[in-house]
Amino acid sequence: MRRIKSIILVFLLAFCEVSFSQIYPVQLSAQLIPPYSGYLTDYADPSSEKLKIILQFNDFTTPQYNIRLRIEIKGNGFTLVTKQLFNPPPINLQSGVPLLLSGADLAPYLNSNNLDFIGINQSQYEQRMALPEGYYSVCVKAYDYYNPGNIQVSNESCTQAWFTLSDPPFLNLPQCGKNVTPQTPQNILFQWTPMHLSSPNSAANTEYEFALWEVRPDSSANPNQVILSTAPIFSTTTNLTLLNYGIAEPPLNIYMKYVWRVRAKDITGRDWFKNTGYSQICTFVYGDLQSVLGNALNLTLSAEGITHRLGKCTWNTQNIYTKYLLQVRKTGTQNWFDYNCTTGFEKINNLEPNATYEARVRGEGTITGDWSNTATFNTNSEPNYSCNDQTQYADVLAAQPLPAHKAIIGLIIQTGQFEVITTQINPSGPPGWYSGKGYAKVFGALPLAVQFNNIFIDDNNRHQQGVIQALTKGIDNWVHEWDVKDAEENANAMPGVVDSIYINGNQICVKIQGKFRILVLHFRPIKML
Repeated sequence: MRRIKSIILVFLLAFCEVSFSQIYPVQLSAQLIPPYSGYLTDYADPSSEKLKIILQFNDFTTPQYNIRLRIEIKGNGFTLVTKQLFNPPPINLQSGVPLLLSGADLAPYLNSNNLDFIGINQSQYEQRMALPEGYYSVCVKAYDYYNPGNIQVSNESCTQAWFTLSDPPFLNLPQCGKNVTPQTPQNILFQWTPMHLSSPNSAANTEYEFALWEVRPDSSANPNQVILSTAPIFSTTTNLTLLNYGIAEPPLNIYMKYVWRVRAKDITGRDWFKNTGYSQICTFVYGDLQSVLGNALNLTLSAEGITHRLGKCTWNTQNIYTKYLLQVRKTGTQNWFDYNCTTGFEKINNLEPNATYEARVRGEGTITGDWSNTATFNTNSEPNYSCNDQTQYADVLAAQPLPAHKAIIGLIIQTGQFEVITTQINPSGPPGWYSGKGYAKVFGALPLAVQFNNIFIDDNNRHQQGVIQALTKGIDNWVHEWDVKDAEENANAMPGVVDSIYINGNQICVKIQGKFRILVLHFRPIKML
């Protein structure tokens, strides 16, 4: 009998539509409750009544009636509408009794799986589960639950709103992670940018809650944990987007670390913000060494090449530092070589001839300063020695004994016109005295293994005292071969009889009938074994 009455009712409704009557047996009213959210799940929340639908069945000849709803959400160029094949549980109306639907009652209708997406991609929506920002209308109609012809049994009720979750403020000053220079009297400008001005709900109705926390500068605590676990040292509410933190506010301590954030709130309660209105969290340090000590930290470096193997670096010293770290590298390379110093001067040895180097220095001690300027310098070209060259090069840098920390394998020792590259070196007495092994390039580029026992080397890497000995018993034959070959290739005749041959310093002198022929040797004594 009930189903027959339902069929008769549907027939009468269809007839009424044809006869121009707009009186429906079900009266429907839809209402959106602010603040408005772009998340459909907020309207399906059992604890909320953000979307209310009120239904009343006015046909008193029928005690109850089952319906279903059709919800249509229209935005800017797209529509979400209840699927025609969606078959939710019936909504039962009692004659003359209003019925309120909200929250969990509407959850099946707002489930994205039960909606047709027109003009918008469903997968794009489900990535954020939020509708694009914009102006929306939500329209609701009721239909007979059992009629396959989709017969409308209520009026259409529409409500409009601006759907979005507004963005929280963005913090600008002081810059996150930077240092703030202390001022006397205290004055710090905190400034943030409102990100919700496009919302018609809260554009002119927003206030800001400012909060500031203090932590130790060496603390490894996460700023989020600081905010959750400690009380701020200062908080206030303002309708401006800036705050001048002056002498009326709690004084900040030099070198301390501070955490701050801002929360936006709509004073009318009509707008919601993402992250409950909280901005990102920023930190700053109040007064770094540079801002407090100023020029007492600055280092200025200068550098120059001295010889083909030697350069020097000089810089100003500061009382706040107990030592300095000098770094040098060949231009175009990546690796720096460290020199630990206690003064403002350092010699750089073992360099390549005719090359460009760059250097920098910083102070260290109880604090570590910033790197100085980067200074560049060029080494000289490798000198061309000749057998009759008796030039004695001046000591361009005052020589001291070579310190033990610089006596390393690979050290290049200048011995006369020759260079000895060490393969083994060890202290053998007072500062500057060493023993070891290596090889020298003599007679052109031919390497000759050598050893030295208790020789003196200065910090310009020069061999000053002691003997460097060759390590081959065939050296006499080798030298004789070079002598014969050189004599054959450079033979010349000089008439006369040899009167005498003698050694004068590092010269071999031959006297022929009152004339001299001098052979000049410019290397230090190398004893042949």
